[in-house]
Amino acid sequence: MIDYLRFSIKTKSIQDTHNDLYGKPEKERTIRGFYDHYVQYETGVQVRVATDDEKQGALVSIGGAALGELRRKGMRDNEFLEYVREIKHNCTRIDICYDTDNPESNPRDLEDAWDKAEQKTRVKYVKVDYEKLYGGYTFRMGADSSETWLRCYDKAKQLKLLNEVWNRVELEQQGRLADHMVDLASETEIDVIGRARIKEYCDFPTVEWFQEMMDGEVVEFESLGRKKTDFISWLDAHIAPAIIAKMPDERYYDAITEFIDKIETERVRQWQSPPPLASKGKVVTNWRKGM
Repeated sequence: MIDYLRFSIKTKSIQDTHNDLYGKPEKERTIRGFYDHYVQYETGVQVRVATDDEKQGALVSIGGAALGELRRKGMRDNEFLEYVREIKHNCTRIDICYDTDNPESNPRDLEDAWDKAEQKTRVKYVKVDYEKLYGGYTFRMGADSSETWLRCYDKAKQLKLLNEVWNRVELEQQGRLADHMVDLASETEIDVIGRARIKEYCDFPTVEWFQEMMDGEVVEFESLGRKKTDFISWLDAHIAPAIIAKMPDERYYDAITEFIDKIETERVRQWQSPPPLASKGKVVTNWRKGM
């Protein structure tokens, strides 16, 4: 089931969107931040409106409690996603969760399988939290910069439920992948799509309770093409900060200036050198144009 959904809307008012789903609220609470202001409805729906960019529209966040209210009203997850598609959404995050009360289940089993190299995945990064994120042990797969995360944690401990077994595997998709998941749900149940995505993302063949959780209707997940790297954004995010941080240190200053000089020397060399032959053996003309 869906545990969290965040989407932006530009074509409807926030009040109309909330009333369509939940009815007119008796009250609402506004929380103003430094850059944004929030509207918190009693249903648990939170709306963030960026005050510095009206074109962004309103960012609507609907968490587990608010989604549970929709289910109590009889709205299925796919019906809710259909509504989101109809209001010309731009979904930026969706969390899909799978729960088990199997007494043999333990989130640490995934870490053990990882340590023994018994997992099947292309993921290279995992993180383990103790007592921080969800009040108990949490195993997380995925890099911080990734659009996909997989978490496994003790839900009962998070909710401070004593003597209960309630473990959760949660898939978080952000950015274009979140939007893609919502679009795929127009033809297939979101739970089925989520399992297909998890199986494509990773597998733990030796963890029986995980296999039972992932057992069910099978579909082939329609992957998106690899995200194109924005070279300028990459430079701004990783290279420039690293260089700037080291420049005050005399141990690195000479090496950094030498590196910059090499870049400038190569730029001049390429400018002065003749261009490569074209595919038909002809020299490209006007090759300096626009430089």
